[in-house]
Amino acid sequence: MFPDMNRVVASIILIVFGLGAAWPGFSAPAVNVSVALSTNRLFAGETAMLQVSAQVAPEYQSVSDQLFSWNIDLMNTSGAVAGIQMAGLQKPGSDHDVLTSGNGTAEESNLRGIFDTFLQTPGAGKDRPILLLSVPVVGKNPGRALLYVQAGSAAAGLMEDFLVATLDDGASLGGGDYSLARVELEVVAPVPPVTDVRSTLSFLTSQDRSHLALRYPTMAGKRYFVEFAEQLDPPVVWLPALDAPDNSGAVLITNVGGQRYYRIQIRD
Repeated sequence: MFPDMNRVVASIILIVFGLGAAWPGFSAPAVNVSVALSTNRLFAGETAMLQVSAQVAPEYQSVSDQLFSWNIDLMNTSGAVAGIQMAGLQKPGSDHDVLTSGNGTAEESNLRGIFDTFLQTPGAGKDRPILLLSVPVVGKNPGRALLYVQAGSAAAGLMEDFLVATLDDGASLGGGDYSLARVELEVVAPVPPVTDVRSTLSFLTSQDRSHLALRYPTMAGKRYFVEFAEQLDPPVVWLPALDAPDNSGAVLITNVGGQRYYRIQIRD
């Protein structure tokens, strides 16, 4: 169902020009923002997935319709330790309208002015958190980097970091609480290459091609990590195919569609 056009037009006016009265009786930020990493510790050269989510604050949920738009900066305190892979950024639930969305602008180690809308997602972010974006982060050199989110600063014309559509079209809610929107990543030196150890990866697909069986020889004292990449053009981003190392020598992976390349990482 398409959103009410009067609300859309009014909301666009609010975004671009910053018009509209604030909801009476409320002053705290209307949206809680959170950040999570798939792992907080990487070897140099490995990749983790960072996710940013948002939800209407509990005190505003009774008067809110949905999260309407968002505009944030993704900050990285140490580009020498970790790098945000802008090419891999995804905004799975957003509208991706070319007029009201953008994947940000790289500025040193940061990504500024990532913005989008949720016109096609009724109830977005009201009763449960909604994913704003996910992006790979690669470990570069040993050290620690703080990754955090703040109000967007580079999207021209956007007056609010968050805009919440309310049940009363004449009022607006905005602003984000970023107290939980930070996470620390530790990068450690890569494991020295393992000598005299070889592992050949073989595979079989199920008859309906819904699953892929991977097999590889193992030896005691080693850990085996199954990883995948969606393309092999530089820079290649290898991601974990499983939540933990698998030393059994045989794993079953669900086919999610599309083309993937697999490899085995062997560590002590």
